[in-house]
Amino acid sequence: MAAQAKLNTTRKRNATNNKNDPRNPRTVFIDNIPLSTKKKDILKLVFPFGSVESLRQRSVVVSPGKLPVGVARKLGKQLTGTTTNFYVVMEMEESASACLELNGQEVDGRHIRVDLATPTNDTHCFVFVGNVPFGVNEEKLRKVFE
Repeated sequence: MAAQAKLNTTRKRNATNNKNDPRNPRTVFIDNIPLSTKKKDILKLVFPFGSVESLRQRSVVVSPGKLPVGVARKLGKQLTGTTTNFYVVMEMEESASACLELNGQEVDGRHIRVDLATPTNDTHCFVFVGNVPFGVNEEKLRKVFE
């Protein structure tokens, strides 16, 4: 039993130290980024807060077919979404926390969402808005609440 508990603790510790694990406390999640934004633009955005260890782009759907985002852009294939998100692993945990200052900042006409990628249980800072037409994006919804 004790050996099993030690193994589970080691696995959890290794998972949060793995730079590719989104639960890593040094990982910053940046959402609502326009598709036209390049990785170098994200690096410039977070540079004032510290050094970046790695950067990954996610959540881009290509239509039709299953091409990587870079290939789809080069071939001129249509991308179905209008935004994407990035996971940025900072070298220092303090740098990741400092990046939270970017939350709500406007980038290319969109208000970005910046959060730590570690799971949070604070449900008091979110509002669910339902029954919204499919074509409504975050910027249109923001105008309703201004």
